[in-house]
Amino acid sequence: MDFHMSAQTRLSEGWAPATALAAFSGGARVGQSLAGVVDGRGSVPRTTTAFRIASCTKSFTAAAILLLRDRGRLSLDDDAREYLPTLKIMGCAKGPASPVVTLRMLLSMSSGLPTDDPWADRQESMSRGDFEDLMSGGVRLVRHPGSAYEYSNLGYAMLGEVVERVSGVGYRHFIEREFLESLDLNGTAFSKETMLARIAAGASSATNIATGYRKSKRGNTEPFPYQQPYSWEELPTSGPGAFSAIGGLFSTLDDMGRWSAWLQEAFQGDCKPGASVASEGPLCRETRREMQSMHQVGEPVEADGTVNGYGYGLVVQHHGLYGTVIGHSGGYPGFSAHMRWHPGTGNIVVGFENATYSKVGVAARALLEERLARTKVGVGAASQRAVQRQEVPELSASALVVPEPIVPWPETIQAMAAVEEVVRSPGSTLGNEVFSPNIVQDMPWEERRAAMEAALAVVGPLADSAEERTPPRWETAASVEWDLPARGGDVRIRVKMTPVDPPRVQLLEISPRT
Repeated sequence: MDFHMSAQTRLSEGWAPATALAAFSGGARVGQSLAGVVDGRGSVPRTTTAFRIASCTKSFTAAAILLLRDRGRLSLDDDAREYLPTLKIMGCAKGPASPVVTLRMLLSMSSGLPTDDPWADRQESMSRGDFEDLMSGGVRLVRHPGSAYEYSNLGYAMLGEVVERVSGVGYRHFIEREFLESLDLNGTAFSKETMLARIAAGASSATNIATGYRKSKRGNTEPFPYQQPYSWEELPTSGPGAFSAIGGLFSTLDDMGRWSAWLQEAFQGDCKPGASVASEGPLCRETRREMQSMHQVGEPVEADGTVNGYGYGLVVQHHGLYGTVIGHSGGYPGFSAHMRWHPGTGNIVVGFENATYSKVGVAARALLEERLARTKVGVGAASQRAVQRQEVPELSASALVVPEPIVPWPETIQAMAAVEEVVRSPGSTLGNEVFSPNIVQDMPWEERRAAMEAALAVVGPLADSAEERTPPRWETAASVEWDLPARGGDVRIRVKMTPVDPPRVQLLEISPRT
């Protein structure tokens, strides 16, 4: 992939109204690729345009918890309920009714909470009072705490609340004071209004803010000439709230390049004996290395030997060819973000797009690997091997986990029947007792119904009996996929439930298979 043409390629393929990519090395920006428009006025993206970075925010949340730990204010092995006393944890079917979930488990995505995209992405503005009610009402687990990887936004919202209660100041204020100000990340903020005010006052390195969009099939509109036959529907920007810790920050390519460089700089030498925290920035190198170590194995080992896992607020990958690669993706209504770096060579790539879940990380990964392919043997090789040796023992210990048997939630089984009724009955609607509000927020019912009808048009009428469906394939107690037979193929349905009690459908995917 040609770096300078990569953004234009993404644009022509219709991924987003705008794509912004930049490469960094040695503390400087060494390349950029910018294309498209970031708002309805036709403004073009720059390296100083602020996009929502979504789940890349989790690296700041994890850093805040570790900073409080380093100051002696908490232990990572503390039960989360020491700081969240109203939290009601509902265990798995074959386990304790109220198991212990530690801060370390929340940090490393091993708490047992179910994957909660896209439900959590709609909760950012939730008030602290409503969040308190959510926790006291009960949260569901799909795995025994500490047993395996399961990505949870709710877990990071809990960590944000822990930061507030331990520090005595608001989560957002703590991040701004301890990290944004101390690292001079003045192009980064938690709200669009704050960012605009700072830009107007000349107090921000950001120059403008991208508007978020959702792809709609209602025909093309200006100023987005590359998106036919789609149009781009502008989405409202959610304000700060109890879920800001999962993905609330706005930032620029330049600021996220500096943040990534500060994190990966931890692998360049050792902490000086007796060095103060201030001389290292907010966190010393040892703690930043801890963030970037694999604490929980994620997906199975890939064919080339690549192992994926989670550190603290960061994804850690032991690449079969290039060694350790670290970073995080972010997806939010209207935005996609990705940051990625290679500690052995110091190469960093950051990417943003202003479209819902457009997966700009695909381009960022390809660009980083292209750079590594040119430098895989050389100055960085020795330090890269050192990084791998440091982390492999933790990886080996975690890899011994045995998968648990899955006992589906009764609500998930009930949801399967409700979804089938919706698919089979053209006049049916989505009931609030089964479907979470985000289902309609993410895709209006009219569009969802049209997509269902399009799927049925491909495979023909469904078989009359629901008993002819294939056996469900359970990922967890809250996540299932199954096929409904039709005359010319199957309709594949995928459902995920929310993590709160009572759970509702938060993800519904329907596609034809011929």
